Amino acid sequence: MLKINDKWTFLIKNLLNGIFWLALFLVVFILIKNGIDLKSSPIINSIQDKPVLVLFVYIFSEVVFGIIPPEFFMLWSLQYTNPLHYGLIVLLLAVISYMAGVLGYWIGVFFNRTRWYRYLHEKFLYKYHGTANRFGLYLIAVASMTPIPFSAICMIVGSARYPFKKLLLYACFRFVRFGLYSFLIWHANIMG
Repeated sequence: MLKINDKWTFLIKNLLNGIFWLALFLVVFILIKNGIDLKSSPIINSIQDKPVLVLFVYIFSEVVFGIIPPEFFMLWSLQYTNPLHYGLIVLLLAVISYMAGVLGYWIGVFFNRTRWYRYLHEKFLYKYHGTANRFGLYLIAVASMTPIPFSAICMIVGSARYPFKKLLLYACFRFVRFGLYSFLIWHANIMG
């Protein structure tokens, strides 16, 4: 039986790891912002002018294991210099990410019923299911708040048959992450 302290240790260790990566991301962002004129870059300008394309890429990324960290899309959102517009875009990004996690959960549930899954479970996934069952809430909270691919964890949680209502509740930490990260990115942009 896993002790409560083990779960809290897991949570705190992974949240500190997430804070480290966020701090590193912010430092790199400030250094790049101060060293490179991003506004004169034709690549950046062509991306900024196509918000539908950017959102499509973001949706694809979030559904397919979170290939591109959401922080890059928060940086893209900085083009909306009004704090309200920036906040609304980040809220949209958070909702998309949350819904991608929910979709990931159901993909995991469906995937659990396939022959291919049984093969992968025997070879690789069994250890992740143990983690999903042991840490449940803590694993979802860590994936919601840190750079760990949220959608992928939701798929694993779904294939491990973790209760859906609990996933919906605990995945709300995703909104906390987006709120906190976007706040820090906004202020790093102002300071830098």
